[in-house]
Amino acid sequence: MREGKLLAVFAGRVAPLGPKSVRSAFVKGRIDEAVFVRSLGLEGDEQADLAVHGGVDKAVYAYPSANYPLWHQEFPEHVRIWGPGSLGENLTLSGFDETNVNIGDVFKIGSAVLEVTQPRKPCFKLALRFSGDQRIAPRMIREARTGWYFRVIQEGHLVAGDQVEFLDRRHEEWSIKRINQQAYDRSATEEKLRAIAALPELSAAWRNQTVSAANSISSKKSASKFRTFVLSEMSVESRLIRSLVFTPVDGENVPLHEPGQHVQLKLTLPGSKTGVVRRYTISSVPNGKNLRISVKIEDKGQISSLLHRLRPGDQVEISRPQGRFVLARESGRPVALISAGVGITPMISMLHAAVTQDGRYPFVPGILFLHGARNGAEHAFAEQVEISLNKHPEVISKIFYSQPTDEDRANGKFDHEGRMSLRQIGEFPSAEYDYYICGPVSFMNAIVDELKSKGVADSRIWTETFDFRNDESGAAPAVTPDELRKFKTSAKVRFENTDKSVIWSPEQGTLLDLAEANRIDVSSDCRMGICGACLTRIASGEVMHLALDGPQPDKDQALLCCAVPKTDELVLNL
Repeated sequence: MREGKLLAVFAGRVAPLGPKSVRSAFVKGRIDEAVFVRSLGLEGDEQADLAVHGGVDKAVYAYPSANYPLWHQEFPEHVRIWGPGSLGENLTLSGFDETNVNIGDVFKIGSAVLEVTQPRKPCFKLALRFSGDQRIAPRMIREARTGWYFRVIQEGHLVAGDQVEFLDRRHEEWSIKRINQQAYDRSATEEKLRAIAALPELSAAWRNQTVSAANSISSKKSASKFRTFVLSEMSVESRLIRSLVFTPVDGENVPLHEPGQHVQLKLTLPGSKTGVVRRYTISSVPNGKNLRISVKIEDKGQISSLLHRLRPGDQVEISRPQGRFVLARESGRPVALISAGVGITPMISMLHAAVTQDGRYPFVPGILFLHGARNGAEHAFAEQVEISLNKHPEVISKIFYSQPTDEDRANGKFDHEGRMSLRQIGEFPSAEYDYYICGPVSFMNAIVDELKSKGVADSRIWTETFDFRNDESGAAPAVTPDELRKFKTSAKVRFENTDKSVIWSPEQGTLLDLAEANRIDVSSDCRMGICGACLTRIASGEVMHLALDGPQPDKDQALLCCAVPKTDELVLNL
């Protein structure tokens, strides 16, 4: 094993950092005299956010001196910052780097004995330290120049100039570099992730995220589209919106969803034997343990009323996360999150992802956040959004109240009175953003028209359109039972590869509705005939496609979400 040396020691106090004066102890001062290392870190060193730094598993942060010349070469504009201590480390070491330091390695520095627990996971404060330069964190992850954390095995003193003595290696194959690469590799296998999680010396935080990733892969292998969940928590978000948190009954993990995805809920209305399926956006951040939806109660909405009446302990069947309305963080462009009313629900997980630097994606360089509500009483997630926005250095945020009360005006919690219009935002480089829009159809159409008038390309605009049969969408159904009767009054439908033959009638809606009502698992997503997820081969008979936005399928294929029987008998090859 190579010999090493402790070149410098640093400690810092919590102080304002960046233009928003974010609390941080990132900027540290050099300590030339001997310092005592306790189980929670160097004496005199502080951490502002214990969720990211500090604690027993992350007591001391070490960084290799060999990385600094590379940083200097790649980012010479920060020449006045680069050097030992500039990345917020406690210890700057020579002789060791991410390729020759492994999880569980034990070192003695001075009289302190330290054990390696995990690579560093950079947060947004790294950009603040370097004048808002958001290229550094992704480069740190991509090149595995992260440094590592130590757990303190034996408290003691150390001082700059001490030798770094290698004492023990427990895991020959798991270097810091390899651990880092596996953690951010979306093609990593479940077996490798579980092997990492099994390392006894690994920090609890890194183990938890690795187990969640492995469980997510495992849960996606499940043959069943729906699982039974129990309502574990309910909370009021506004006068009309309630959030419902569901936990799997089987105790297994929930697949980690992409920010913006939705799930389908399979429900039975009171007094009816026919099941209905409705989709709701996941409004929580991925955690592998549960998921949250947020439901607005409608005046005549049977489904929303049913969900608002649920109580903890009630059970619901819920699908795997799905959907293509997701934040494309890999673009590297700033993002605009634009919503109205309950359309804010996908923006919660999107915003969390946009302000979180996890290394798998380029840092989102800027955020434009626009939201419209009727008034303060109907403004959901206001506090949660504010907390997230304060974690990013480059934010434009505007809140619109269409009918504010006197109390709203006195509180000053909105920026513009009236309905949202981009003209009220002022100047911003519209063509540079990726736009994500969710809300009532008329609202989305108006915003899209404004964006196109500003020269924004269609490829930069994403909208979330809900199931046309959903009584929570605010839009009239594209196809009503009366219209369906023009084509057929009933038909016998058999689903091959199942034991079910059922009678279809106009009241049951599309063939996808029919399948789901009879507990037949069918892959589906957009429910508008666009994504092709429900495309199914017709074994015999014919179908009629209705309200189909995209091209007609081949004659022997059916898009179940838009199809109804055309012949008296129909056989589908599921």
